[in-house]
Amino acid sequence: MAVHAHPDDESSKAAAALLYLKSLGFEVTVVTCTDGGQGDVLNPDLEYPYRPDPDNSSVAYASAQEVEANIAEVRRAEMKEAARHLKLDHHVWLGFKDSGFTVGNGKAAVEGSFSTKSVEEAAKPLVAAMREHKPHVVSTYAENGGYPHLDHIMSHKITEFAFRVAGDPGWCPELGEAWQPLKLYYSDSLSYSRRDALTAAMLQRGKKVEMHAEGTGRHPTTRVKCDEFFEQARRALKSHATQVPHDFWFSVPTGVECQVYPYNDFELIYSYVSTPKQEPTGKLTEEFTEGLTTAVDGTKLFGQAFTYVSQHAPTPDLRSVAQGLSMSQAATLSFGRGVASAEPSAQKAVRHASAYKAGQTSRQSALR
Repeated sequence: MAVHAHPDDESSKAAAALLYLKSLGFEVTVVTCTDGGQGDVLNPDLEYPYRPDPDNSSVAYASAQEVEANIAEVRRAEMKEAARHLKLDHHVWLGFKDSGFTVGNGKAAVEGSFSTKSVEEAAKPLVAAMREHKPHVVSTYAENGGYPHLDHIMSHKITEFAFRVAGDPGWCPELGEAWQPLKLYYSDSLSYSRRDALTAAMLQRGKKVEMHAEGTGRHPTTRVKCDEFFEQARRALKSHATQVPHDFWFSVPTGVECQVYPYNDFELIYSYVSTPKQEPTGKLTEEFTEGLTTAVDGTKLFGQAFTYVSQHAPTPDLRSVAQGLSMSQAATLSFGRGVASAEPSAQKAVRHASAYKAGQTSRQSALR
């Protein structure tokens, strides 16, 4: 289950990894938190009349102004087409309003929008989705949202919250039978290391390009080799035609990207299952799918000890997760590789969270 802020984020961030997992037979779900209703037409080459829905060519927009007046409906149609290219098993709209872009422009978040909700309130439909679709692995953005859009940061917050309460049978039982996902990753597929490698490769070929990068700047823990799906992922991204100027998103040929940086990067944050420790050479692991076919009942995992895996200090939210959990052993399933580091100095990055004994701290305190 990949949790994203807006329609188009699922196609621009780690889409190839989703296609790779789908090719191996795994069930793939994308969650979109907002309607994208504060978006603009960012593609100056968009052709008019614009027909975003191939299934309904009678719906056409004559101008950018008309598209923007109906942007939420347009982006919903674009998302439907992108989901086809990504071969998703499930796509879930959480139904929140886009907060709008507020960085550096003095604007406030749209009233009643996603980022104005409390974390607990906004997490409820995501918990319901987790309990319905029962993912073993969940991914979202890092604590800075990848970049500081309020909706990206809120997506991070509700995903971490949902990850730790979805398995609690006492938390909002009306949302469905409790289910505990096994691993939480931060997606880092637009990393600075990727940007630097690709811009250097293009300079060697005599062309200077500008590329978008976002993330934390930390080294990934997990590198998924999925270059055979880069072209398909680009087709999904092109479905969001209002949002993707081609000279910005597609300035590096797919062949160059496959040769120079054939990966989608992730950072493993939590794991309820055993994971290999840092390799002596510092070589990054290229898979996180080992053991995925083994059945694990997530309804029985809440209250188990987990492993905290990261190369940065836990935020206050992350520290609080350990509170209220029992000291019972974590599940022993070998559920994927993914805790190797890019630097030998990070060999101590894998450590067990110090879980408090059940009852030592109330669950209410744990969720603050």
